[in-house]
Amino acid sequence: MDRGGIVGMGILLWRILGAGSVGAGDGGAVPPAGKTPVVSRIDIRIESGRGDPERWRSAAASLILLAEGKPYSDALLRKSLAALEAAMVFETIDVPDPEWTEGGVTLTFRLTPFRRIRSVRFEGAFPVFEREVRNAMTLQPGGRYVEARIPEEEASVTELFKANGYIDPVVRISAGLDEQEGIVNLRVRIEKGPFLRVERFEIEGARAFSEFRLKLRTDAWKKSLLFGEIQRFVRKDLDEDVKNLLKFYRAKIGRASCRERV
Repeated sequence: MDRGGIVGMGILLWRILGAGSVGAGDGGAVPPAGKTPVVSRIDIRIESGRGDPERWRSAAASLILLAEGKPYSDALLRKSLAALEAAMVFETIDVPDPEWTEGGVTLTFRLTPFRRIRSVRFEGAFPVFEREVRNAMTLQPGGRYVEARIPEEEASVTELFKANGYIDPVVRISAGLDEQEGIVNLRVRIEKGPFLRVERFEIEGARAFSEFRLKLRTDAWKKSLLFGEIQRFVRKDLDEDVKNLLKFYRAKIGRASCRERV
């Protein structure tokens, strides 16, 4: 090989070795091989608008297993990330590659805490109990606020009101944000609209007992005699009425069957 070829190979080799001395981050040189690196700095950055940053910084620090002045290891970094995720208090966790410097390695944790839900208020739920509406939701006071779950929550509450006899209810959930405290107040507004009602209630084939006596044992029929939204038809009421009628008949005459038509 000629002299020029040898020089060219030497330059190429120098470039390859030089590139290998830069760490995964954007810092300086990696400590010499065989020497355990030391954590020189841990920088925990909390996104603004999520409450007291010092409180979140302290919470994060308690979950990070690495410490300044102590040896660094990839295993401890992985365990720290797992602990931060398992705590379920941070919406996003961003950790750039470690930055290697002369004095050791600098680690940066960019964290976005979840906003917390302070209250959930309901408008237009009556006569459905507020407790039923609350139980249909997963977003609860004191819990984490996940904006992406709002459509699912609206759909869940909508299905609850359809099950309670309303034909086409509209549910809207809005969030009032307190940027300084990092908390959310939710408002659930329900526009129930028209509802189903019983126009005619008949019991056929009742030979052992009068139709009127059997009707008195049904909530669906009794509710149809009332006024306003209380008289709405709820399918689960009818299902329960059928079970109770069958139980009554079997207790009195030993056997019975029933088929409903709605």
